[in-house]
Amino acid sequence: MGDRLPFYSFKETRLSLNSSPPSSTIAIRPPSHASLAIQTSRVPLLRRNPAKESLVAEDETVFARRLLATSASAYHRQSRRYPRSFLWRVLEDGKVLSIQAVDLSKSSEHAPEAPLILRLAFPNPVRPAGVTLSDSDLDDALNVFVVTTSNDLYTLTLSPKHFQQPSTAESSVEKWCKTFLPSSFSFRYPHRIVARSPQELLVSLHDGGLLRLTRGRDDDGSSWTETFFNEGGWGSSLRGLIPWQGSNTVRFGRMNLEQSTATDLAFSPHVGEDSPEHLFTVCLDHTLKVWNLHTGKVGSSRDLLNKPRHPHETAKYLLDPGQTSLMNIVDQRLRGERDQYYLVTFSPVGTGQFKFWAVSNADAATGVEDLYPDDVFVPPSPSSEIWTMTQFKVVPDGDPGILVIWILWKNNTSSRVQSLRLDLLRAAEDWQDAWACTAAEILPALPLPVVSHLEPLDATDKWVEYLFYPGRYTDAMLSTALSIYEQNLNVARRQSTRTTKSLQERVCLSVGSSVAVTAGSSGGADYQRFRTDADYQWRRYYRIVAELAKQSGEALSLAFDEYADIPWVVTAEGIAAVRECNVVELLHQNSATVGRFLGTLRLSRPEVFLEDQRESEFVKMAGLIGAASAFTEGFSDALLHACRTVLQSEIFQQPSFSVPVRIQSFYDRCNFLGQISDDDISQLRSSLDEIGGVKALTTDLFRAVLGRLSHAKQTPVSEAKATAFGEKVVVRAAQEIIHLNTTVLFDLLMLLVFVEVDESFGIDEDLPEDFLEGGMGRSDGHGPRINAPELYLTLLSLFRQYDVLAFLSKTSLPGKSTREAGTPTKEEASQAPSAGPGLSGLLHFPCFRAWRPRWLQPRRTMSATLTQSIDGLIGHAELEQPELYQLHLLQIQLYIIARGDLSLARQFSRYQSNDAWARYVKGRLYLMSQEYAVAAVHFKKAAFQLANRAGLDITLINDSEDLLIQEEETRYFGFNLHSYYYHIMKLFDKEGAGSYVADFAETCLHFVNAISDDDSTRKLRAEVLGHLFSSSIETSLFDRAHSALLRYPDKTKQRHALGRLVTAMCQKGEGSRLLSLPFLGLQGEVDEVLSAGSQNALSLHSGPPYHKILYAWRMQHGDFRGAAAALHGRLQRVQSAQGSFSERNDPELNGVTQGYLALINVLASVDPDQAWVLSTKQSTASKAKLSPSTQGTKPAPTPARTVVTIADIRRDYQAELDRLACIENDQFAFSGGGGGGEEMDVDVDSM
Repeated sequence: MGDRLPFYSFKETRLSLNSSPPSSTIAIRPPSHASLAIQTSRVPLLRRNPAKESLVAEDETVFARRLLATSASAYHRQSRRYPRSFLWRVLEDGKVLSIQAVDLSKSSEHAPEAPLILRLAFPNPVRPAGVTLSDSDLDDALNVFVVTTSNDLYTLTLSPKHFQQPSTAESSVEKWCKTFLPSSFSFRYPHRIVARSPQELLVSLHDGGLLRLTRGRDDDGSSWTETFFNEGGWGSSLRGLIPWQGSNTVRFGRMNLEQSTATDLAFSPHVGEDSPEHLFTVCLDHTLKVWNLHTGKVGSSRDLLNKPRHPHETAKYLLDPGQTSLMNIVDQRLRGERDQYYLVTFSPVGTGQFKFWAVSNADAATGVEDLYPDDVFVPPSPSSEIWTMTQFKVVPDGDPGILVIWILWKNNTSSRVQSLRLDLLRAAEDWQDAWACTAAEILPALPLPVVSHLEPLDATDKWVEYLFYPGRYTDAMLSTALSIYEQNLNVARRQSTRTTKSLQERVCLSVGSSVAVTAGSSGGADYQRFRTDADYQWRRYYRIVAELAKQSGEALSLAFDEYADIPWVVTAEGIAAVRECNVVELLHQNSATVGRFLGTLRLSRPEVFLEDQRESEFVKMAGLIGAASAFTEGFSDALLHACRTVLQSEIFQQPSFSVPVRIQSFYDRCNFLGQISDDDISQLRSSLDEIGGVKALTTDLFRAVLGRLSHAKQTPVSEAKATAFGEKVVVRAAQEIIHLNTTVLFDLLMLLVFVEVDESFGIDEDLPEDFLEGGMGRSDGHGPRINAPELYLTLLSLFRQYDVLAFLSKTSLPGKSTREAGTPTKEEASQAPSAGPGLSGLLHFPCFRAWRPRWLQPRRTMSATLTQSIDGLIGHAELEQPELYQLHLLQIQLYIIARGDLSLARQFSRYQSNDAWARYVKGRLYLMSQEYAVAAVHFKKAAFQLANRAGLDITLINDSEDLLIQEEETRYFGFNLHSYYYHIMKLFDKEGAGSYVADFAETCLHFVNAISDDDSTRKLRAEVLGHLFSSSIETSLFDRAHSALLRYPDKTKQRHALGRLVTAMCQKGEGSRLLSLPFLGLQGEVDEVLSAGSQNALSLHSGPPYHKILYAWRMQHGDFRGAAAALHGRLQRVQSAQGSFSERNDPELNGVTQGYLALINVLASVDPDQAWVLSTKQSTASKAKLSPSTQGTKPAPTPARTVVTIADIRRDYQAELDRLACIENDQFAFSGGGGGGEEMDVDVDSM
């Protein structure tokens, strides 16, 4: 196949196995047989240690030893029991055997998950080819047989609960783990072990003999019956007892193997009650032997290629002891009673060659017939490079005689899987037909990030997005690469090993610390150099990660699940499912070869052709995808960046021009004219010539391709439910398909814009209009016949939808998956660990939760139904139904908001439409982000539709787990505007956004006042007024608070609210605004509040100036005598405060004379008969009646109220002036010592 392009019919979907949580790993240390024999009954037979395997390795050697398997494979039961598929891996230089369930599905939704990984650490390493598995139809137990280098044979009997409940795996280990030391191993060494059944094992020995181990059904594996035989019959020979070593042996590890040692063994099928059973072996000397298991004799022996060999050619044909997949048996009868079954063998000698054998009588020399003695069946290699075929599987394909050969090729750490469907009796004719290849994944091989000054993202942003893309690299790879990177640069590891930082933060910290901003030639910071250096360091780190990933991806074995009919490739670090390509994958990967394989597709994949679709149209679809892909592959980095930038603006911004103008603008803004060379155009024309030239581009052709990009929602045809492992496989494959479809849409859009606008494709407006489809586009016999505006809008719409899917497929959210099967009991809930930290990607989100797999359909393989299930998962986005699709976007947004990831929700909000619900959800998002202004805008835009839409179904956006609108809030939608605005007011009130509470309260009142006045309306109005008043006071919106106050219907509440308003305004220094408010009908109440405030004021030099505000209030309202009373009260407070040292020096309190003047002026403004005020000053006589001993025990008498006229005030004013004059003349008044209280004047100067 190296000289021609391959045909890709299958696709790999790889999954890492080192991403399981530590809680799912059960570590057990089985003892050796010798240590077990000397233990007493009081000593525990096995000791379990908790799995504390660190994901961080110091270097590549430790990484490979700890996390990469040296041998591994998968075992699949041939029945519908769960768990049914098991993966085993040998780690830690052969000392650890890991076993876990890898089922894609389970039959019942209530079946418990099987997430546990059994990690068995043996005292001695496991021998190569020393692990085999078997199961019985009588029970659900899985039997695992292990042979170690100490020749101990371990028998592990595992029930499904061992993979479901930790307590089962940890308790009574001695009951399910047994050891046995075969006596034959004391002088013969095992090379390979195979299990025929749980009760029978066959061991290939180093001396060419075979050891048969049998036990009864009730035996537990602690004892086996040994039967040894060689070519001489039952028993053993003297040569077999002596470990000979010479030139006729092959060195393998620490053993010298005889050339007659069997390296591959296969049991014959059951052909009848009287027919003996046989064992087929392929030996190192390139011979095929048939052993009669009843007599122990070799009935037939021949060269593996059925060719005569000279003795001196023996070394040329010696086989590698490590290659153990050399034959398969086909249990069919195709030539009547002539043949019993068939055998397919492979000889790796030279270029490698297959042989097909018919077995009619295995005991006879002529009973094994070479079906094609004159034909050479050499499998074609995947490419012109050097490839080695390591394993193959032959499985029937339903119809008699039809076989499928699966081949695993390796080239260093790279691998490829090929398959061929042939008729066994026509193998010579079918051999050169279409070999189907398996394509590797796209995501791991994407181009590396390119750092450009044209983009806002720097090197760190791009590399973090690339390296931490879900599923691309494991945490173990990234952590180990970080350790190696730090060692290479001598970076202090203390920075990256802080447990408080995430892996992503640690990587950024270490890589970023190796780059510094330097000065440029101009003396300023050289940011371009910094950008380049940062990119260089990230590439250094990436190369380490890539090398670890390459080692992890090395294929170790090919396993085939015959029950489900799906192949698996087991790698050093994971496992890969081989599934059928969907239609788009077929077209994209075989754009240049699909025409040559149409016949094969018609037979093997008839569903890829639509009804009445001609094969030529299918070829044109592939050619269009291939031409568009080749066209964009030639884009420079600058052109790619420009195209993606313009495309993002097209899909997220509201258009303001016609579609033809937008297409022309797209072409101009991307600068296609300056970026696309003549060679690029010639190459494009050459690609299009493969499908009939440029004029073959029609609207129908584009529509046909776009129609295959839509995935219809599928109805499950079975009750099967995906396991956690199956979900991961499906999500990983969905990432691949979504990325491919997005790429195809981008390529088609770029091709459409270019051929529509570029002048090199010509325009001829003289052609009749009916030649153009839809009257639009252009054609001159050479140009395209396309309806460009229609296709442009369709491509933009689909690209936007797939951009959403791409965003979701790479998004991981914390939290428990809602898709875990069944409800465990209390005991199970306390014992069974979760399957993982949560689902990654699509299955997180509400619209995909109803997805169910389409497993095991009639006459369909798992390889095909797996792809159908993936397409069905994507179909749950309802891309073809705009209303449901927009609804799903809302549900996804709500889900993200409910998880508290507001940053991610902000990113996803760009995909939302502008309908009412989308506006409302955006408003809730911005409200939680405390961007109240933006939230208010969205709430207002959504108001009319959400408030007046009849029959509004709120349950559409209210997911059962992610309630955005509580049940009691549903009454605010779909009825009237005042209810809606009341709801919005309450939302802002919960967030403490007072100004917006006031805004929406005002709006709500506006609509409340427009409805009939009943009890419920009055109650609502009062509540809204209360919110309006309170929020206005909190935000110092006193005008609005005053307006709300005047509308209070309850006078009692109004008086209380008035006190709050007046007090708040006085405390915030808003006395002037208080005076400007009318307070209609409430002036007296305002006066009372101010009077109470002035009387209760503790001090004049702190707190609100109630006396001044009260004076100003009364003056403004013409109450001069009341204003005088306020001034008089303040004057009394000032005079009484003069005795305080702290207040005596206060300039505010030294203006007593000014207070007298102001008081005299006010009283002079009233009628002389009314020029008086009441004073509550306590008389001197009453003071004298209280002695110091009684003042603290008896209550002070009520101060007497006296009338103070303007004359009294003038007299007091004059006395104050005299007092001040004496002070200025240094004359002070002292009280005499007598009780009369007489005073005398003392001249200070005369003393």
